[in-house]
Amino acid sequence: MKRAAAPPVAGKAPAMEGLDFRAPMDDAWYAVRLRLERERESFASSDIYDELYRADGFRTVEELEEFRGRFRLTTLQLQDDECRKVIEGMEVCVSHTFGESDVRFYNAVIDAV
Repeated sequence: MKRAAAPPVAGKAPAMEGLDFRAPMDDAWYAVRLRLERERESFASSDIYDELYRADGFRTVEELEEFRGRFRLTTLQLQDDECRKVIEGMEVCVSHTFGESDVRFYNAVIDAV
C-alpha cells in the first residue's frame, strides 16, 4: 500500500522525522525534510540525500503522481529481537549495508521463513 504525504505548506517545513522519500537513483528510502521556496521549487533533503524538484519540471499529471508516490510516512525497521515474529507474506523495512557508512533502507515482503 502506498502512502503519500500531503504537499508542504509554503514557508513551513515538516519535521525531519516522520517522512521518507524513495530516491530514483537507487530506490532506497531516505528520511527527508521538505521545503517549498517561491511556490515553484521543492527540495527533498537529508544528511546524505539532497534533491531539487521544480514544479515546472513535471510535464504530466502522471509524472506528478509518481513523484508524490515516492513519499511515505516513516516505516519502523525490523529489529533483531522481532525475528521470531516474522511470518510469510509480512511486509518489513530492512537495511542493507553497502560499505562502512552506506546503509540503505528498503521495503521487503517475506517469502519464506
